[in-house]
Amino acid sequence: MEGGGEDVVTAQPTAGTSGEPLPPEGFLVTIPKFQEKIDTSGSYMTYVITSEFGPDNVLNITSGEYAVHRRYNEFSHLVSYLRAALPYVIVPPIPEKKLNFKWKQMAVDVTDEVFVGKRRIVLEDFLRRCLDHPLIRMDKGFQAFLLEQDWMEDLMVEGFDGEMHPFTGAEWLSSLRAMTASRATEPQLLEVKHFKALGASTSQHVGVLLNAHAGLAYKAQALSAFFKDFADVLTELCELMPKLAAPFKSASARISRMGDATVWRLQQEERAFVDTLVAFMGYTDSISAFVKNEEIAFAAKVRARDAHASKVATITALERPDEDKSLSGFFTRLATTEASKASKIEALKSEAEHLKLVAETAEQQHKDFLQEALKEMKRFSATKRHELLSIFKDYARLQKEHAHHIAKMWTDIKQAVSAPQP
Repeated sequence: MEGGGEDVVTAQPTAGTSGEPLPPEGFLVTIPKFQEKIDTSGSYMTYVITSEFGPDNVLNITSGEYAVHRRYNEFSHLVSYLRAALPYVIVPPIPEKKLNFKWKQMAVDVTDEVFVGKRRIVLEDFLRRCLDHPLIRMDKGFQAFLLEQDWMEDLMVEGFDGEMHPFTGAEWLSSLRAMTASRATEPQLLEVKHFKALGASTSQHVGVLLNAHAGLAYKAQALSAFFKDFADVLTELCELMPKLAAPFKSASARISRMGDATVWRLQQEERAFVDTLVAFMGYTDSISAFVKNEEIAFAAKVRARDAHASKVATITALERPDEDKSLSGFFTRLATTEASKASKIEALKSEAEHLKLVAETAEQQHKDFLQEALKEMKRFSATKRHELLSIFKDYARLQKEHAHHIAKMWTDIKQAVSAPQP
């Protein structure tokens, strides 16, 4: 199965052939089609990402056209990578692998053309949002995702220890999250705390809206059934009352046509509205990951600071025993002979110096994280809040138009029925 077009297999740059002018940024990335592939493990769907870069594109990528195949799991891996590589960024969400929401259970075949076609549009929107983000679009791993078929090889991320580590996927993130420490020694930044609350509140309220719209779907079905039943009643009256046959027949036909059109439009708009809300629900996961990354950065700082302090305390216990009254210091002195004391202190000082550098690095990492995080929270709040408000305003406008159309429909029906007959 293929979602239109010829097979595309190249991931190498070629001369631009579209002839269409590129956007001001100098590049255009789309997912024009999907394809079903078969290997020894079975069949699966791939999405073809085509990219065209002009000579002066803002990403500084070699000009030309590129095309790569991506499975859904690769998009999921990309999200995990971006959350690790850019921990202070709220990564745009991707659609769930299966459409199973609390408000509506839908068993969907993931190879169904309608389902895959809809997912293609959402994944293309995900790439557009990533390309709109000033930090994500410049990330080397993200660019490799667009350009290189084997993009997952050699992915590296910077840990909160300041070192580069190979990125292995969700397992890498899980191991980091397991290190999250208590914040008893230092309160969480107020802006981060408020942002965490925003994520929880958004999830709760969007969930309520989705449940409400599940009810609207049933009401749309009931409205459709009402129009059908009403049209049937008028048809039966036509048979019983010949004099009213003409106006009733006209009214019946009008009700059927306008009822079908109204219900169809209502269903389409409800689906679009729900799809948009579901996308916003995905952002709550990104906000949670963002806040968790801040907690990890803080935990790394605390551990490094405590490790250095512990080493300094051990040195103090050996060099100035009269200043140390701790039980651990007592056992350290007890286990150290006079002959080995000097060499042990020297080794401890070397370790302490290294731990001091580690602690300073972790401290700076956390400061840098907070600096970038505050920018990201401000950007996200400004753009997404405006976007969500626009969605609700458009929805309110559509509902007002529906009410106007239905009122006009009943006025027309009344005129048709009450018109004098020859």
